[in-house]
Order: sequence, then C-alpha cells, then structure tokens
Amino acid sequence: MRIKTLAALVALSLAGTAMHTLAAEGRYYDPSNVASETGLTTDHELNKTIGCPGKGLLDAPCKVPDSDGDGVDDYKDRCPGTVAGAKVDAQGCELDADGDGVVDRLDACPGTPAGRKVDAQGCELDGDKDGIVDALDQCPGTPAGRKVDAQGCELDGDKDGIVDALDQCPSTPAGRKVDAQGCELDGDKDGIVDALDQCPDTPAGRKVDAQGCQLDGDKDGIVDALDQCPSTPAGRKVDAQGCQLDGDKDGIIDALDQCPDTPAGRKVDAQGCELDGDKDGIVEALDQCPDTPAGDKVDNKGCTLLNTIVLKGVNSTTTWLSCMTMPRPSSMMPSPSSSVIRPSRSRWQATPTAVAPILTTSNSPNAVRRRSWSISLARVSPPSS
Repeated sequence: MRIKTLAALVALSLAGTAMHTLAAEGRYYDPSNVASETGLTTDHELNKTIGCPGKGLLDAPCKVPDSDGDGVDDYKDRCPGTVAGAKVDAQGCELDADGDGVVDRLDACPGTPAGRKVDAQGCELDGDKDGIVDALDQCPGTPAGRKVDAQGCELDGDKDGIVDALDQCPSTPAGRKVDAQGCELDGDKDGIVDALDQCPDTPAGRKVDAQGCQLDGDKDGIVDALDQCPSTPAGRKVDAQGCQLDGDKDGIIDALDQCPDTPAGRKVDAQGCELDGDKDGIVEALDQCPDTPAGDKVDNKGCTLLNTIVLKGVNSTTTWLSCMTMPRPSSMMPSPSSSVIRPSRSRWQATPTAVAPILTTSNSPNAVRRRSWSISLARVSPPSS
C-alpha cells in the first residue's frame, strides 16, 4: 500500500505544473478542502484531501456533475440553469448569435444588426408600428394604419407634399402648387385652377369657360354678366353695356340706320330716317304744310309751288271742265274774299257757285295757304280791243 502511495506522489510531482493549474481551478488538491479533517496526505486521508478528481489518479475517475445537462460541467458552467435542449456555448450559456441580449431560442429576429435596440422577442423597436424599425424610420411619428415607404414616411403619390391619406386631389400634375388638401390653387374660386386660368381675377360667382374666363355668349367682347344686350349679332360694334352703337341716339342702331345723323329728338322710322307723312320729301319736323297732296311739287318748307296749282272737278254753268291752271303772278291771285277770278288772258271767268280748291299768297312768294272756294266757271267773250 505504501508503494502505491509513493507512486502516486511521484506522479503528482511530475505533473506539478498541470496540477498547479488544475488546483487553481479548484479541480484537484486544495489544502483548505474540508473533506479532510486532519489535513494528512497519506492513505485514505490523501483521497479526502485532494477530492474526487485526485482520487482518479489512484482509482477510476469520479463522475463530474452537470446539473442542467447542457454538456458543460457545473464547475465551469456560468449559466447553470439552462433549459433542457438549449444550445449553449463553452461557458454553458445559451447562444445569442446576433448579440442583441435575446438568446437564439427566444429570438424572433436572429439577424439583428449589432448595437440595435430590441424588444423581448429580439426584434428591433418600431415605435409607430409602421413596419419600419426606429433605427431606419425617418418619420417616427406616423399615425397608426398609414401606409409608408421604405423610410417610414407616408406615401405621397403625386409628390405635392400632401400625404395620400390627406390628399383630396391625389393626381396633381408635377410641379403644381397645392393647398392643405393637396388640391391645386384657385385664387378666384371659379373652378379653374390657377395653372390653367387665363383670367385669374374673375369676380366671385361669375360663370366661366374652360380657360377660366367669363362667358360671352354673343362674342361681342362684353361678358354675359355685364351684357345688357346678350344676343348681339356677330360682328356688330357695341358699347360698354354690350349694346350696338347708335350714334345719333334715334333708337335705330348704326348697323341698320340709313340716316345715321338724325338730329336729336326727331322721330324716325324703322330705317332711322325722319318721318315724312305726306311723302313730299320734307321731313315732318320741317314741313309747314304736312298735308300736301300726293304729287305736288313743294318748296323747302313742304308747301306746294304756285305755278303748278291744279283745280280738279270744277263745275261750269256752261261747260264741264276737267282742270284749270292759274298763272303764277301774285297780281292775278284772288284774296280770300274774292268772288270772281278774272285772268287777263283767259277766256274764263269765275262766279261763286261751285266748290273747288284754290291757293292764295302768304308771307313768302312761294308759301301758300289752302282755302276752300265756291266758284263757277263760265265761257265769256274776249274783251274787245
């Protein structure tokens, strides 16, 4: 027995360096080991002093305990409570491949980049729940349920600066200015956006065409809202009220006025010419004889000229006459009280028995008044020479 003991001591001496290392790890000899009450290193006491591992030098090795069964002995297991079946490293701790603090067995996001913050499932934080992790989210305060792009910002399909969720006009052409609703600006509120509005200052409430300009139904240059004559024929000149011009203010527009210079206040016909009731060529405003018989020649005051007086339908006591022509000289004209007409070279004399028209002089040699005379014509012998 002593020979075996000596052999064991020799073996320990030869393995001094290794034993020193193992002792430092607490695996072999340790003089403070309470397993030996006496501290002796002989016989059975040696076994008690160096413990079970040391006993293996003399007998079969002792079984090293591994309480959690992870394949790492308890004396070097830094994670002694490992869940059964979990993969561990050399220190007996579960693997955490991405180093995010969540073991692989529980890590729902095993490829987390180094240094990223993760939740209990090992996934990166996403504060606004938009599907873009906070480390990459350029718009971290996105309202719940909004669609976002790869940067975590809400979608803006037409790139007008208003996100699609708020954009009431989602197809705005590129580069157009828009309001808070994402719709193009319409300064005059006529329904035509400023970018297309050729008349951007249309008064409120006016109707406009596709170019944003007020309607002008008759194309006279005066918009319908101001046009007092909205049905002006094409090509006619109009005033500021959209009505055709009437230069002489006679009520007949210039385009139809055959007498465009009618004096103010004169009555005119449909052609814009002054009235001439007796058709003698002298307008009524100047006609001093407005009832001139048709066909009579008149002077510039509308009265019949004296050298063309004709008596029609005159009775004769001796002969029926169809007409009688009087000479022009005023010396031969009867006064209103005359009862006999005696022309110096006529073969006729008149007596007041028949009715016929006759003229007498007025202030002007060519102006006459119409009178009714009762006369009778009788053939008489020429005066004796």
